[in-house]
Parts: sequence; C-alpha cells; structure tokens
Amino acid sequence: MKRPATCHPEREHLARGLCRSCYRSAYRRSDLAASREREREANKRFRAAHPEYAKEYQRQKFAANPSMHKDYRASRIDIARAQGRAKSARRRERGRQKSYRLENIEKWRLYGRLYQAARRAVMSRGPGVSRDEWQGIVEQFGGACAYCLEPASTIDHVEALARGGLHEPSNVVPACKSCNSRKRDSSLLRWMLRGGGPNARVDGE
Repeated sequence: MKRPATCHPEREHLARGLCRSCYRSAYRRSDLAASREREREANKRFRAAHPEYAKEYQRQKFAANPSMHKDYRASRIDIARAQGRAKSARRRERGRQKSYRLENIEKWRLYGRLYQAARRAVMSRGPGVSRDEWQGIVEQFGGACAYCLEPASTIDHVEALARGGLHEPSNVVPACKSCNSRKRDSSLLRWMLRGGGPNARVDGE
C-alpha cells in the first residue's frame, strides 16, 4: 500500500504529499498546461532536427488511419472555406491591379518616373552615402537587419526622408524588406510603439 497523504491520512498519497482529489484541485491543471507546452516545444525541436523522420512518421500515421485527414478537414471546414475565400479575393485584387497597370501602362510609368525624381530631389538634401560608407555600416551590423536581426537586403532611413531626414551615414541602417515596408515613413519611436522593431539597435551595439 502507498504511503498516506499528508492532507488526508486515510487516503493514499499521489504526489507532493497530497491525495488524488487535493492534487488535482491544486496542481493538475497548471502542471498539465506546463507539461503540454514543454512537450510541444520538444516535439518542434525534434521535427526541426529530424525532418525526414518526421515526414515518414506522418506518412505512416495517415496510412494506418486514412480517415484522419478527412476528419481533420471536416472539423475545420469553416476555417478552410474562409481562408479559401480570402485567398481568392486577394488573387482577384492582384488580377485587377495587373489589368489596370497593363491598360494604363504609360500613366503607370509616369507615376514611377515622378516618384523616382521626387526621391532623388529629397536625397540630394544630404551629403550622401558612398559605397565604402555603406559597406562599413553593413559590416557594423553584421549584415543583419537593424530592427529584427534577420538578413538585411535594403537601406532604410531611420528618420524618413518624407519627414525631413537626410541621406547621410548617420541616418541610414541596413534593413530587411519586411521591416522596411512596415516602417514606411514612420518615426522610429512611433513604429516601435506600434509593435515594430522589437530588436532595434540603431546605434549598432
């Protein structure tokens, strides 16, 4: 017989000195949640380290239970339909935009030339950034985006040109396309307050 519980000596001990009912009411929910989270993280790490094994396991799993995939899709049919409708809407919108560009190609090119001319005029306000200066800035950040630390592929003005920022070495940092697009012409502080740039390190430290 197991040792008695400290909470109810007439009952058997389950864990942490408590009987089954007391343990469940005190710990079971939090323990299960933490255990499941640890298990999910461990499984994720294992699948990343052994992708071929994970794929083979899934194939065997579905082969043993062919209706599993069908049951899963049936349980998520409303979500799948909503995602399909959203995807179709995005495809139609891209098609309309492409059709508009093709039908108004000269107007579209004119907009592009005007935008580039305006940007060149704004960039001419600063002393400019030479190729060697830019290479030094990229090396200072280790080739990473100044905001999210992913590989950088674009140049971003910390103080946007549209807000009076200058095209000079002290105002440019390397950035990935995603961060550059999300930041747009916002100030760095305003963008960070909106949740952008959690790893911002504009001073290169």
